[in-house]
Amino acid sequence: MIICKICREKFESNKSMSWHVKHHNLTNKEYYDLYIKSDKEGVCLTCGKPTEFISMNKGYRQHCCKKCLNIDKNVQTKRLNTNIKKYGPRLFLLKKRKIKLNKPYSQNMELVIHMQLKQLNKKLKKPT
Repeated sequence: MIICKICREKFESNKSMSWHVKHHNLTNKEYYDLYIKSDKEGVCLTCGKPTEFISMNKGYRQHCCKKCLNIDKNVQTKRLNTNIKKYGPRLFLLKKRKIKLNKPYSQNMELVIHMQLKQLNKKLKKPT
């Protein structure tokens, strides 16, 4: 349950609350800035520039642009862990070597998978 901090009226959802804010002659951003926003919100975590307001439910973006998002160490670590979890450490390392190629992503992945299949075939053909 969500309570309006101006008139103390109760609402079942964020959507109904954001409609209600208009009765106080405020935009959702103005209401969020006055009553919900913390000091660290609305500022890029990388460069300190202002960020875009999304909604009353989500607040502000954490980064001002894709460049700042990609520089962020937390994002890089999360991306690396996701790739390792999704593709496995071996395929991810092979994929990492192919980033230098000037081909679209799908062609790079086809090449990486082809290389991995070649290695697997070599292992299968070896006498044990």
